[in-house]
Amino acid sequence: MIRKSTSRRSAQAHRQAALLRLTTGIVSAHTEDDIYRAMVGGLHDEALGYSFLGAFILEADTGDRVLRASAGWPDAPENWRVHKGEGLSARAVEDGTLHYTADVTREATYLPSRVRGSEVDIPLRVDGETIGVLVV
Repeated sequence: MIRKSTSRRSAQAHRQAALLRLTTGIVSAHTEDDIYRAMVGGLHDEALGYSFLGAFILEADTGDRVLRASAGWPDAPENWRVHKGEGLSARAVEDGTLHYTADVTREATYLPSRVRGSEVDIPLRVDGETIGVLVV
């Protein structure tokens, strides 16, 4: 019983340390791209359990989502452009709510990559306006 309690406390301490590193990274960022890199880099932590992350930011002229930062996603092309309405993350952009997909390969709008499994798409919002999406 003591081991479980100690193990649980240790896991909680690791998560708290990861979140502190995340917060510190974002606060110390100097540019918008530094913020995106700190966000995905900070969340890509074994203590938090996220395998891959991508921050896609909306391009105002086209509505396309452009990859500005990623972690744990080695085959993600730099400045990857996902056209408006394409891909699973389009839903989060369109309605401004979080979307969970249990198996991305079973979805017609999935854009094939080496990444498989589940996905969470979280809209990034500033002053009530969606500016992009965090793909986890």
